[in-house]
Amino acid sequence: MTFQQMEFFITSVRYGSFTATAKKFFTTQPTVSWQILLLEDELGFELLYRHEKPLA
Repeated sequence: MTFQQMEFFITSVRYGSFTATAKKFFTTQPTVSWQILLLEDELGFELLYRHEKPLA
């Protein structure tokens, strides 16, 4: 788990969007999504439900 992964996760929850998170950190949406997937893989469970807008 990295500090950046935690920042991306917390910001995504606050903003309800990977795209908005990516804009805040001057990166791409796939980068944010990938880092959160790596975090979920390390923890062993899904942190966000991605099939709704905003993220749940």
